[in-house]
Amino acid sequence: MSNVEEKPVQGKPWTTVGIFDSYETAANQVSHLIAAAPTYDYKIRRCGERGSQFKIVSRINKELEAASIKMEEKLAQSKTKNKKKSK
Repeated sequence: MSNVEEKPVQGKPWTTVGIFDSYETAANQVSHLIAAAPTYDYKIRRCGERGSQFKIVSRINKELEAASIKMEEKLAQSKTKNKKKSK
């Protein structure tokens, strides 16, 4: 038997959304971002000199994106069915 070491697969890189001076401000901004773009994952990370600031990073969540696409397709199908019935 040969022992083959598998390297862990890295996901998509995180992109910086913004840097804030307090955690409360960053957390408030994350809640607004989730409401605006729910298909993304968000994290709050410490940054700056001695961890004095907070950075929000995001990346797209494949599972949430796929669910969103399916939901939009079903909505479009239901609208076309409703138009056909009303004629």
